[in-house]
Amino acid sequence: MTELAPPSVQPMSLASRVIGIITSPKATYENVVAVPKPFGILLVVAILMAVGTAIPQMSESGREAIIQMQLKAMAARPNPNLDLAQAEAGLRRFAPYFVYVTVASTFIILPIITLFLSALYWALFNVVLGGTARFKQVFAVMTHAQVIAAIGVIVGLPFMINSPTMSMGGPFNLGALVPTLEAGSKLAKFLESISLFSLWSVFVNAVGMSVLYRRKITGILIVLLVVFLAFTYLGSMFRG
Repeated sequence: MTELAPPSVQPMSLASRVIGIITSPKATYENVVAVPKPFGILLVVAILMAVGTAIPQMSESGREAIIQMQLKAMAARPNPNLDLAQAEAGLRRFAPYFVYVTVASTFIILPIITLFLSALYWALFNVVLGGTARFKQVFAVMTHAQVIAAIGVIVGLPFMINSPTMSMGGPFNLGALVPTLEAGSKLAKFLESISLFSLWSVFVNAVGMSVLYRRKITGILIVLLVVFLAFTYLGSMFRG
């Protein structure tokens, strides 16, 4: 059962929560659960992710990486009505606007995904665990866990600027650990979609849910990993 915050709890500052979710997630989540404030942290995450993904696209090599990724995806799903040469020409005409689309889509898609997963976890854990958590509490836990994923984007930025590769998992993906896999295979695409930072984010999210529902982390972590891996696998199958 979820305990609501005593009125004496003082909310941590936004900066303190950003730092705390990295250095001491459990203690930070005790405060976040007591005083859920998801929107400021979601804005910070969106800004970091937008900046980290947009900057590499300002270079010619970054735009070329996107074009090649799109063409590869089109070729992987043959369409008799599709002319790849025309598609490539269209992509190159649109290339100067990639950065603007990336920034706009980050601020649109990130909140939608966060709301969807928060609703999923809220329904799942309230029913399965018999919890009484408010949706805003689950939403706050989810948004704070995304700080880790955003940091992964920023840490990977120098690598992306130096050698842009449009991988769902960024430069720190698990595919780099098994270079002997056949390029383009289902397993390779799946592993390339999993970032070390995204796994860290799942763990931190599990810490938050454990604090919220006052349950041991093990079972919660397993559930969150299963959900994460399932969605990651589905997403990797749509890649070229």
